[in-house]
This record gives sequence, C-alpha cells and structure tokens, in this order.
Amino acid sequence: MNTTVEQVRNEYGLNDFKPLWLGKLNVRPDMCDFEEKKRTFYQFNSRMMVCAHRGDNNNLYPENSLEGTESVLLAGADMVETDVHLTKDGVAIIMHDPTVSRTTDAENYLGKPGFPESDSICDWTFEQIRALRLRAADGTVTNCLVPTLMDQILLCKDRAFLTLDKHNEFDWDRDIYPLIQKADAYETVLIPYTYSPARAREITEKVKADSGKQIFYFANARVVPADYGDHGPIRKAIADLQAAELPVCLRGSVRGYDKEHDAQWAEKAQLAAEAGGKLYIETLARETDFEENWRRIIEMGCGYLMGNKIYEHLALLSELYPAY
Repeated sequence: MNTTVEQVRNEYGLNDFKPLWLGKLNVRPDMCDFEEKKRTFYQFNSRMMVCAHRGDNNNLYPENSLEGTESVLLAGADMVETDVHLTKDGVAIIMHDPTVSRTTDAENYLGKPGFPESDSICDWTFEQIRALRLRAADGTVTNCLVPTLMDQILLCKDRAFLTLDKHNEFDWDRDIYPLIQKADAYETVLIPYTYSPARAREITEKVKADSGKQIFYFANARVVPADYGDHGPIRKAIADLQAAELPVCLRGSVRGYDKEHDAQWAEKAQLAAEAGGKLYIETLARETDFEENWRRIIEMGCGYLMGNKIYEHLALLSELYPAY
C-alpha cells in the first residue's frame, strides 16, 4: 500500500504541529499558494523566490528534518533544498553528510549488536537508520526521525518545489522518478540542476508523456566568481537551454561580499533577462548571507535566492511584495 501524506504527518507527529516562529513571523496565505509559485517559477521580472537550504537548517529545527520542512512550508518558502543518500537496502533518505555521525546520535549504536561499525550511510539498512534521532545545532539529541525522500516529497507536494542535492549519490531513473510517480508529484520535484539541458529535455518529455504535467528545472550555469570577467559560461548555458527548448533559468553563486563586482553580476543577470530568463543565486557563506546583500541581488534582477536564514528571507519578501 502506498504511503499517504496523512500517514507521514501521523508518523512524524505533524498533525498538531505549531511552528516555533508562530506569532513572530508575518505569513500571508498568498505566500503559501503553490499555483502562484508555479506561475512565478519561469516568469521573468517577477518577485524573488526563496529556497530553504536543508529545510530549516538548524534555525529552529534540525537540518533536513521533516519538522523543519513543515516549518518552512507553513512560513511560505517557495523551494526546499534537500540532500539525498541511499541506505544499504536502497532506501533514499534525507541527510547532508555521507555518514550518520554529525547529525544523529549514532554513537549510541555504532558497533552495538544489530548495528554496523561503520558510520557510512551505505552500510546501514533503513531499519537501522530509523533507530537514530537527529541532533539540533547545539548537538542536543531531539525526537526527530531521519526522513525518507518519499516522506519529504509527500510533505512538499502541492505546497512548494523540492530541489535535490548530492546528485552523485542517486540515479534519477532508478531512485527518484519512481517515487515521483508514486506520489504523483511531477510538478514538485525539480530536475537536478547538474543535469544537462539535453538530459532535462528528455526528462521533461517523459513527464509530459506519463502525466501530461510539467516538471521544472534550472540549469547549472557555472556562474561563479572565477567567471566575473568572462560571460562565456553563461552564454553557453543560455545557448544549451535554448537548443533544448527550455526556459532560461540559471544557477549561480555568491561566495564573497564583493560589491566591486556588482556590475559583472548585473551583466550576467541582464544576459539571462535578454533571453527571457533569470538567475538563481546562493548566499550560503556568512559574509554574503545578510539583508543588504539580498536586496542588491534582487535589485540586479535575479529571480531566486537560497541562503541559511530562510525566515529572514521570507520576512523580506513579505515587505517587498505586499501581494503576490
């Protein structure tokens, strides 16, 4: 029997979930409208969309926990970034590291009867993983379970996009697409950005044939500081997307707070705009992840932002865009 979202909510204790930000964050119903999110994804010159890095990422809940995912979904996040690894018996789970030591209480189980001596996820069965509990940012062991990817997909379905990282750890056709089919979540899970536009086109056509629905994608444009003076990589990414007849959505990054390079970033955003598209920007480093920087990225015309301060991102959206 296929798992349902109701079963997921019950298993993780989410039926009566009240986020820790309740009463402190202004959330409007329109910020949680998935139909609006789908309309906005490819729409040039629209509002900024924001992605929750590892879900809540230890702001209020453990990273890559379903509690953290539920919290950011209720707050209005447009996307949730999550990390995927496979257990010994082939179950896709949500965890950033390839090992269980940093984020769980695995030290209580390692080498004990019925548990492996190795902390590598690939040496643990899903049943063994299920005994673990996630740690909070300060190392405190919580009651949060390690989620499966399927549970994450069901929780995000019809609410927000889900973008998958650690692409070398899974096979799309074997490990991911069957879950999307079971969950009927074709519009929820994004095609991994590391996949070429040609591969993305193949997946797009298969999804359309299987379901009649659209699957979304932004390409890895390799827009990094090393390319500041060179627009060749972004021009090639645009050309590849156009050749594949896909919208021009490009993924870049900001590794340092470098106002002196604003002109080059603006030029890259303009190149995407001229092709009818926009840039997805990450500000994961501490020196880039603050409001002044987010505002300048928005002013440059970039369309997506992922950082580690999701609730502050959402508060800024609420301020800048009174109505979606």
